[in-house]
Amino acid sequence: MDKIILQIPAKPEYASVLRLTTAAVASQINASIEDIEDLRVAVSEALNKFLLCDFVTINMTIEPSRIEVQMLVNQSVDMDKKDMGALILSSLMDEVSMEEKSIVLVKKLKD
Repeated sequence: MDKIILQIPAKPEYASVLRLTTAAVASQINASIEDIEDLRVAVSEALNKFLLCDFVTINMTIEPSRIEVQMLVNQSVDMDKKDMGALILSSLMDEVSMEEKSIVLVKKLKD
């Protein structure tokens, strides 16, 4: 199991950094193109929930069969678990947990 920690400003212009990093990590463990695209869209959508915060800390846990992305902020955010963003996350990820200061995304990789 490997871990990667990344901290970025919670601004839209840094979404590409998060998407590219996530895609690169997933490709290193031979994730399918579909899984990589699901992860890219999901982390970008999750970042949108934190745009009113100063920064986001991203902890990625990489295993051969799954990737977990934990996104943390230092201030509370109102998480609407039934908005369009939450529905997108739920449709792309195998597990989604949304709290006031964190979002955890889990993608189980296809063989």
